[in-house]
Amino acid sequence: MPKYGFSGGILSYLFFSIPGFIVCLVLGLSMYDYDSSTAPQWFIHAQKGLACSGIAFALQSMSRFSSMLDNEKKKKGQPKKEKKPEMFPYILLTIVAMVTLLYRKTWLLPVLLVIGAILSILYCEVRDRSKKRIEEFGLFEKIGAKSYGDLKFRQKLTFFKLFFQSFIPKYARQMREIELLEERKEEEPAEIDANPFAKMASIKLGVFLFILFFILLGCLIGAALIVESTSPTVKLSNQVEKRKINLWTEWIIMSSFFFKSGSLIFNGAVVNVVIIRDEMIERGWITPEQFINGYSLTNAAPGPRFNLGFYFGSVVAGNLLNSNYTSSLYKDVTNSTISFDEISNNNFIGFSNNETLNSSVEESSVSPFTKFIIVIIYSMIAGISFHAPGFLLILGIVPLWGSLRSKPIVQKAMNGINAVCVGYLINNIVILWISVVGLSVPLAAVSILGFALVNWIDFWHPLVVFVGAIAAVLIGLIVPI
Repeated sequence: MPKYGFSGGILSYLFFSIPGFIVCLVLGLSMYDYDSSTAPQWFIHAQKGLACSGIAFALQSMSRFSSMLDNEKKKKGQPKKEKKPEMFPYILLTIVAMVTLLYRKTWLLPVLLVIGAILSILYCEVRDRSKKRIEEFGLFEKIGAKSYGDLKFRQKLTFFKLFFQSFIPKYARQMREIELLEERKEEEPAEIDANPFAKMASIKLGVFLFILFFILLGCLIGAALIVESTSPTVKLSNQVEKRKINLWTEWIIMSSFFFKSGSLIFNGAVVNVVIIRDEMIERGWITPEQFINGYSLTNAAPGPRFNLGFYFGSVVAGNLLNSNYTSSLYKDVTNSTISFDEISNNNFIGFSNNETLNSSVEESSVSPFTKFIIVIIYSMIAGISFHAPGFLLILGIVPLWGSLRSKPIVQKAMNGINAVCVGYLINNIVILWISVVGLSVPLAAVSILGFALVNWIDFWHPLVVFVGAIAAVLIGLIVPI
């Protein structure tokens, strides 16, 4: 975009996404009618290896983002200083990981991002003002130390006493009279970081795109609520009422769902799509097996990871068609719980009742060509809805980012936002690990192999996916997986 403007950016994004769209669409077409009960054993092992490679990519994302938590920007000409990393972001991400494991809701991520940004701003303000006060009163020089890490226990008590006394006017005046710092740090001129988008960016355009995003979000949510509230319901065998799913209106709910989900994906980490896993399974759109297979395979696809939406759309359409497009009911998966007995028996997904789509309904009379067109339409709707929020927000922020990124409060807030994202990544990795690996040592070995290849050896991602599948097949020949 800096070179060719918005039109060039849009065209480059489209050409970058098209190959991945084709790959994800083909994967979706081949996956929605896949039956694992009739598949050969080696194919099931390869499938497990693909899922392990998905965990490897999630671990790599966590490693990459956690390394950025204490990565301060160095000034030109200044030597690199070795210092102890700050504990605040790591404490924050630990709390976020624990909270999200205990309470898993889709709306929780934006709430935690706001809380993390506020806490980070408060922490940075307290830290910066404390450092400034310590320098102004020369507290380390008074104790005879260079830093806090050089202080012994009694010196630390003296340091805290002097620090709190500096807030009392009487003692503060005495401390200033006794000793003033001889050398004051000269304020370094702020680096002028020109905005590369300044020539073609417009504040009005940015505001318009933000408004368009919220209008689309509100309209889609409203339309989905209307469809859900007016849909008929039926009672299942366990007396639980479930909504009848109609192929001709379900796309409205699906587009709203993926637009909301695309709005919650931060830092470009594809592992965050795991936050939508539970709701998709609960709605009966996809099975746990189809989800993890698609998540793993699309890591080998070219283009942005948001292309996973095209895969989801085609699988949802295929499942609806296979279950009768006028009345596609799914068994109740809301109360499915993770069973460690089944995990110990090397069950692939690890759910206590591996529900499958209800295939007892007679087959639809839709022609194969019509099915193919419907699957493509659903795939396009889901993929575009998944891409659109990030695309609109990125184009909207470009005109404003040149002035925003230099604001200290924005930089302080980003520290907390990054920590929350890493905490959410840890939560999602734990969920994936329990669902895929469980207590299986061979699958754990395959996951570690994939992580080593992608994180330390920097293997090409598609090769990592296929290496994971081949490794699982070979290990399956020696020991049970």
